Amino acid sequence: MGIKTEHLKCSSCGAPLDLPEGTLIKNRIKCPFCGVENFVINEDISCGGMNFDLDDAALHKCIIGIIATGSYPPHDIYKEINIKKINKNVVPAYWYENCNSIGTLIYTEGIEKTVTKYSEDEGFHDEIKTEYHPMSKAFSDTRDYLLSGSAEYKDIINKLFSGARKINILKPEDLRFPDDCNEIKCDITEGNAYADNLMELAKKAIEEKGKESLDSKKKQYYKDIEGVTIQKGEVKKVSVALYEVFFDYKGKEYSIYISNNGEYYSYDEYPTDPGNESNLEQKKKELSEIEDAKKTKILFISMLVLGGLGILTIAAGIGVLFLIGAFIIWLIYRPISKEIHAREKALDDYKEALTSGFSKARSEFDEGKSAMKGVLNHVSGNPAAFETPEEIKASEEAIALAQKKALYGAYFKE
Repeated sequence: MGIKTEHLKCSSCGAPLDLPEGTLIKNRIKCPFCGVENFVINEDISCGGMNFDLDDAALHKCIIGIIATGSYPPHDIYKEINIKKINKNVVPAYWYENCNSIGTLIYTEGIEKTVTKYSEDEGFHDEIKTEYHPMSKAFSDTRDYLLSGSAEYKDIINKLFSGARKINILKPEDLRFPDDCNEIKCDITEGNAYADNLMELAKKAIEEKGKESLDSKKKQYYKDIEGVTIQKGEVKKVSVALYEVFFDYKGKEYSIYISNNGEYYSYDEYPTDPGNESNLEQKKKELSEIEDAKKTKILFISMLVLGGLGILTIAAGIGVLFLIGAFIIWLIYRPISKEIHAREKALDDYKEALTSGFSKARSEFDEGKSAMKGVLNHVSGNPAAFETPEEIKASEEAIALAQKKALYGAYFKE
């Protein structure tokens, strides 16, 4: 592999060209004689990639939206945050276009059967019995995959692009990288990238598709994905544009990684308010303690048992005593039940206060058009750097939807 020698002469006047040291990205060479820009292809490195599509205003707006996805963000975060540095990194990667994976979903399904039984009290009667049987179903999934060619950015690239079905890769001649971008060294071979990552990502894709197909009404339960095979097709080496944002919040540093167009992002840790977290955990603990208390459980179970016995034996007269006992236990359990509901409401109210307080602070920040401190502060006053009320509402709805999906998994239906 290496540099094609026929591209080392000017395409216009034929004069020899000096290739800059390196390099993955600085592949446009201006002829010193006639001034024509020549495109030089390095076959061993780049067959296309992504441009940096966000200007400073768009990047500022993107960061605002990302911050809002945290769990109960501090109300003063937009005023206190200081964006210290933004790197524009060009990361080498391997692009698997239209990669097809096939696998088998292993699950159990509960099948209800009517069984006729006999007892002295009831005589012959029918009972519904659920039998669980192992089942399997084949699934296929076709999507693009980007695997990092850099060990340093391996996990970041996986997090950003593993959920994307189609990835827009530009041709080499359409790439435009700014002078201040950083070229990241390629230190992972395509073979190692495939062996270490692609099978795992393909299995995850099949697993997600399989889980989505399960029907809770039919009592289908996921067990595993087996026999995954991959038809990887053509693989190209590409250049991925990645924003790396470093910011400070009250003396602690954080980082966010954002894709070239702002569509995907990733962060390992998110700023939180210790006071809010402490209060939230305390309210959760108080609720959990009373719900898990042995006394509460014993009273509840005793009430159900006595009530059930009372109903079954009411004809024999003794059932009245059981019902009276159940009523007495209910009188004891009732204040505990009220306390549980009160603590549930206190927890929900506190969560609502945190959410509404942040929403208000966010709206005030966007309306003020005063940018966050740091290297993007110059976009202050630019409407394009801030979200409109409609965008805020849409993003909040998207966050709520994502939380529901995370909670209910395969059983969530939009």
